[in-house]
Amino acid sequence: MGLSPNLPVYFLAWTILGTGMASGLYDAAFSTLGRLFGENARTAITGVTLMGGFASTLAWPAITGLEAEFGWRTTCMAMAGMHLLIGLPLYLLFIPPEQQHPDPAVPTKASGQSTGSSKEAGYLFLLVALLFTLQSAMMSSLSVHLLDALRQLGFAASAALAVGMTIGPSQVVARLLEFSLWRTLHPTWSARGALLLCFLGLGLLLSADPALAFVAAALYGAGNGLLTIVRGTLPLALFGSQGYGARMGLLARPMLFAQSSAPLAMALVLDELGPTILLGTLASLAFVALVVTWRLPTRRTEG
Repeated sequence: MGLSPNLPVYFLAWTILGTGMASGLYDAAFSTLGRLFGENARTAITGVTLMGGFASTLAWPAITGLEAEFGWRTTCMAMAGMHLLIGLPLYLLFIPPEQQHPDPAVPTKASGQSTGSSKEAGYLFLLVALLFTLQSAMMSSLSVHLLDALRQLGFAASAALAVGMTIGPSQVVARLLEFSLWRTLHPTWSARGALLLCFLGLGLLLSADPALAFVAAALYGAGNGLLTIVRGTLPLALFGSQGYGARMGLLARPMLFAQSSAPLAMALVLDELGPTILLGTLASLAFVALVVTWRLPTRRTEG
């Protein structure tokens, strides 16, 4: 990207970046932690998301400062250098290599497992996929359109930015609570609580009240922070560590499609129908996802 001489090469750079992000962000990290720690990966997953919650808080000001001082091309080269000189050695030196195991994509059936239990596991997998897809559509859309929606509701640019900045710290606080007080809570209950917080936050934003908007952003941010952890811990709790990496890959497909298509669809909603309909639509997605969680068990499913 830093060397791109024209727009086609610039777009190609974004395509390469997207491939790298799909291979190196939370989903791949969760799969790696599941391989390394098995049933005990929940604490590690929570710890990774807790540190990741500071990424935007630290990186956005740093990148903005670099861009203002040296320009966007030099900033891109600096970030590429950090990946090459810091990130890559960490992966090569500290993550144990893959061990030879039976094909993780085909979990071994438990002795005496019935066809019914296998069908139940398949049904629950579809529910989890639906839950995560709705979550991804909601989160990606709001992250793109929140500031524009708030401005159209009458918020000043500075107030809209301040409301948006409330989300990051709220995510970190919720993850700290998950790491400490709620670490024994089943991920199904964490998902229910997180989506309830998101639903309430989005509902409060509809009021267009500046004071309530900060409360709404805090509620949504807390729910969003918990949902990131749930993405890694819920499949592990429901289905176990066998085939965890392959299962995470299957779940990521509809999520990535939602992340790429939902913001565009919600942009049309915002332009044609306004911010109230947009926020109402996103609140509806949160509510449907919340309903889905009540079809999930609070124990592991064999199969």
